[in-house]
Amino acid sequence: CDPTASHYLKIMLDAIFGKKNFRNEIIWKRTSAHANAHRCGSIHDVILFYSNSDNYTWNPVLQEFDPEYVEQYYRYTDEDGRKFMSGDLTAPSQENKEGNPRFYAWNGVERVWRYSKERMAELDAEGRIFYTRNDVPRLKRYLDETGGMALQDMWTDVEAIRSWHKEGYGYKTQKPLALYDRIIRASSNEGDIVLDPFAGCATTVVAAELANRRWIGMDIWDGAHKAVVQRLLMEGMLSPGGVPDAMLADIAIPDQQGPLITFGQLHYSTTPPERTDEGEIAAPAFTIRQQSAIPRWQRLTRAQIFERLAEAQAGSGGVICGGCGIVLAAYYIELDHVLPRADGGANDITNRLLICGPCNGTKGAVLTLSGLRRELKKKGRLVSPDRAELAHAAAKECAERTKVELSG
Repeated sequence: CDPTASHYLKIMLDAIFGKKNFRNEIIWKRTSAHANAHRCGSIHDVILFYSNSDNYTWNPVLQEFDPEYVEQYYRYTDEDGRKFMSGDLTAPSQENKEGNPRFYAWNGVERVWRYSKERMAELDAEGRIFYTRNDVPRLKRYLDETGGMALQDMWTDVEAIRSWHKEGYGYKTQKPLALYDRIIRASSNEGDIVLDPFAGCATTVVAAELANRRWIGMDIWDGAHKAVVQRLLMEGMLSPGGVPDAMLADIAIPDQQGPLITFGQLHYSTTPPERTDEGEIAAPAFTIRQQSAIPRWQRLTRAQIFERLAEAQAGSGGVICGGCGIVLAAYYIELDHVLPRADGGANDITNRLLICGPCNGTKGAVLTLSGLRRELKKKGRLVSPDRAELAHAAAKECAERTKVELSG
């Protein structure tokens, strides 16, 4: 898919397969550089690779080295025109030389070597040793023997369908066979079933058939079955015998060789199948957390809670501190939690109390209200425990009245 939808699809696939089964986001460069007005040029598509579990098929696939990489590292050329890079012939460790059969002089250079003297002589006779300007032997690693580099998650070596390509059938979103061939061979074995629920012009079907896989193609387009049959005919894979005349019209059938698919081997239907998954969970890894409406009393702001508690904890000449029991002007009183948030305390009025600044500093984010009072008593700062308990009781009554008032 293109980048305008890939992030939405990834969320859906995480829900279906489970995010732990996500393997790769692969970038396929589908076109050459071009300008887009007021934004960066859009030149790639996204391929999302998921498995169904940790036990899945993965066949190593090699891709060609980037030309820049070859130019930088395979910079030597043999007499026969073969490109190579030079590899180290010395052993990883140069210690334990005494009595070590790999410690010897070769071409005047004395070191611990990776190979025995006999093997070095064989490599030299085969022309596989390269000598530097200082006569140090190094191993020739030929480019044509590597097969390429391990498949990466950025694919720039598969060209999109162009108007002049013979592979093109005029289908707007047609992808190159090489792209699907790589995906199919990497993720399945011969005889496996390949499913394409968006069969289109049957490129996946053709790629699967060429790779000796079984396949299922489907599409919401009611002419998809005809397109698949015609594509197989034009690719020289399907015998025209038994194919309805309507499907043979206006297409060129090439000369056919080798074993062919017969029309009788194809099973197709234009009637949507009946669902058999009723009651099953479509996305087992997807859970919905339903959030109920938050009561009004739980949505009170700090200022609103402070105002209500200040009225409830009012004493002669000010507000009673619910910690030490001192009476101070509201300016010196602070809003705090009875049970710390770290211990699971709520953040609404049912777990709130007004205390003075020094008590709040002592309580911090760790002590409970009873813990604060024990600490104040030890330090001789518990002014009036009765008055403090009265303030706490008033705060709890205020919270209950507020819940009743704002629950309607």
